[in-house]
Amino acid sequence: MDEPGITYATSYLYQFLLQAVLSTVCGLIISQTYRITSRELIHSQGFMQTVIATTVIVSIIVKSATELQTAFVVVGILSILRFRTVVRDTAEFTFILLAFAAAIAIGTEKYLLAILGTLCASAVVFFLYRFEYGSYSASPIRLRVRAPLAASEDLNRVLRLSAKEVQCVAIQRLEGEVGTFCYEFLLLKGSNIDQLVHQIRAVPGTEAISSGLLRREGSLKDLRE
Repeated sequence: MDEPGITYATSYLYQFLLQAVLSTVCGLIISQTYRITSRELIHSQGFMQTVIATTVIVSIIVKSATELQTAFVVVGILSILRFRTVVRDTAEFTFILLAFAAAIAIGTEKYLLAILGTLCASAVVFFLYRFEYGSYSASPIRLRVRAPLAASEDLNRVLRLSAKEVQCVAIQRLEGEVGTFCYEFLLLKGSNIDQLVHQIRAVPGTEAISSGLLRREGSLKDLRE
């Protein structure tokens, strides 16, 4: 007959392994959703790993707390999310919050809620990304400019006179102090790309310019490749 201590230890070990596996799986789902829907030119590998580790660690913290302590743990976690978490994109808050929510559900042994909640929230994020919810109706333009690195401010100034939502999505340094700047933007009403290119050519040191309409669905994929 098994001793009560051994039975308890075995049961606790199985429960811990289940919690660790579910936390890792939920973290992987959340991190992959971030990778697919990220609006950054290069998604952050460190952020993806942090999401997974956060899900596992927070679930352990919640598991070790009593019911009364869990409330304070949740408040502390949300405070960290609000005031101490540094993110490049505001959308990253969504994935951190989702990781915390899944971890709290797992830590309180609400395993089905954790799985369904993670899948449902990830599906909503992917749905919004897939159908470009909230995006502009006009097609953005991609512009590549080869110019001295010191001309960055002049290029930004010229672009903002004729465009809005200007983003420098990539800078590649070439030989010496010359680089290739890649911009994405929307033209203002009354402006046209030919006029803008002419104005950019007037920036000292500008050597080559190429432009084209950017399909939002494949823009980041094309740039990453």
